[in-house]
Amino acid sequence: MAVIGSLYFIVFIKLIMLSVITMDQRGKKYTGLSLFISFVSLVLLAGLREASPDQQTYALIFQNTQSLFSPLVYGAKEQFSNVEVGFLALLSVIKTVTANETLMFIMLAGVTIGPIVYASKRLSPYPLLSILIYFSWFYYFNLGALRHALISSLLLLTIVFVVDNKFFKTWASYITPVLIHKVGLFIGIVYLVKKLKLEARTYFAILLISLGVAIFGGIFFLLFEFFSDYLPEAWNEKLYLYVTFSESGAFDTNFAGSERILKGSTIKQLFVVLVCLRYFSALRLKFRNKFDIIFGLYISSIIVGLIFIDFKIVSDRVSNYLAISEIILLPMVLSIVVMRDRILILFAIFSLMFLQLSMLYGNQLYLYKTAL
Repeated sequence: MAVIGSLYFIVFIKLIMLSVITMDQRGKKYTGLSLFISFVSLVLLAGLREASPDQQTYALIFQNTQSLFSPLVYGAKEQFSNVEVGFLALLSVIKTVTANETLMFIMLAGVTIGPIVYASKRLSPYPLLSILIYFSWFYYFNLGALRHALISSLLLLTIVFVVDNKFFKTWASYITPVLIHKVGLFIGIVYLVKKLKLEARTYFAILLISLGVAIFGGIFFLLFEFFSDYLPEAWNEKLYLYVTFSESGAFDTNFAGSERILKGSTIKQLFVVLVCLRYFSALRLKFRNKFDIIFGLYISSIIVGLIFIDFKIVSDRVSNYLAISEIILLPMVLSIVVMRDRILILFAIFSLMFLQLSMLYGNQLYLYKTAL
């Protein structure tokens, strides 16, 4: 496999080693240092890539973004109409510090991965395992789509604030993602799953209904017809184009058309959900609000993906956005397993992570910049 011998594989092996070391009672004291090493490695690996999904687009946006003080000297320029104001504001802050594109990508990687590391330390029973899961699945495509990556990390940060009952920080973390990416609107599910605190049987029933909707399909088109007149004009036009492309097939895009019900990621998620439902009481007893929120988000990622299966851009982006809760949920499940079975399950997790790593990175290894 092409991935073996690459920088990605080296980082993967290092994260496995740090995960195993810090899971042991004697190695827990190295958790902080291991998280710092992981943070630096992932930031540099992301920031120094020569080419990745959407990299040229974000570089162009950065080039045409003004610093915070430029409008006072040169006057305001026309902004990108299709980029949210929150992300442009963040780029303006970075542009005030540096105009170097490489440093910009490194800073954005730091802003994205920092909350991931912090949330893993606060929420996960095995923080380094959480980082490993993040690297093996979410790291690749999230850091290609930087706005999506940023709101995903803010989602985990919001969970920390909600669990700690930090009122102002919670509301700030609710509002900020919406200003960065439209998918951030779904961050309200954090509050919903905490407030409702549904039981396992209710979650299972909703999941079955969602599967039924996915099989018959068509719900998005009904909703679009009903709400289209009430949406902002820019949103309405963009959604209409995706609907048109979906129906006609005239436009080749990764987000047009319908999503498949049976695919590897959905099967994996359904398996994890069924295991969690089987041990629901034990997990809720041990982790309380943490588990309610994390599991609620994770099963919501499947439910949203199934309900909007005939509109891929919603199904894919929103589902992936909520599914990042997996990096906390899997270590939670592992922590209730008796010690004698934990090694076998760890081996299965590591094997799955390597399979995912190979599928994502195997044929798309990026070149790296040798100097800033």
